[in-house]
Amino acid sequence: MKARNRALIIPEDSPRHFAYESDGNDPLWFKSPSGGKVARLVEWVGEAYSGNTSAIVLTAAGAVGLFWCDRGRALEAVPPSAKQHRGPDGVEAWDEYAEAVLEELEDEGFTARQIIDIGELCMARCNRWLDSMKAAQDRADFTPPPEEPTSV
Repeated sequence: MKARNRALIIPEDSPRHFAYESDGNDPLWFKSPSGGKVARLVEWVGEAYSGNTSAIVLTAAGAVGLFWCDRGRALEAVPPSAKQHRGPDGVEAWDEYAEAVLEELEDEGFTARQIIDIGELCMARCNRWLDSMKAAQDRADFTPPPEEPTSV
């Protein structure tokens, strides 16, 4: 993790930003990423999540990393690009990213419990985005129109 050259300014009324406060420390800030990034994160979680302890911590770390927007510190880990995500090693690229984020967070003193708690907040936002996308898709009804009956 590295210090930012200039602290980020986080708009007070931004619906995409949210704070996590723990143990009376200064709040940590997060920002909901673009829909495309959320979709890629959710796809990776769907492929990688097995419910075991390491998968829980890694998927939480991946989510925390993608949402990270702290005012004074930036993560050095870089999330997989769309091209990497769609490539044959997409799951592995996300696993490596999550491992790197996890290591950075642990080096800064974050506990597994904190990482999981923050990851759950991030994934809840992903789920809200998915719900809104599903509702929009249902309203749009992207099915092909029925064929016109032919007269004989």
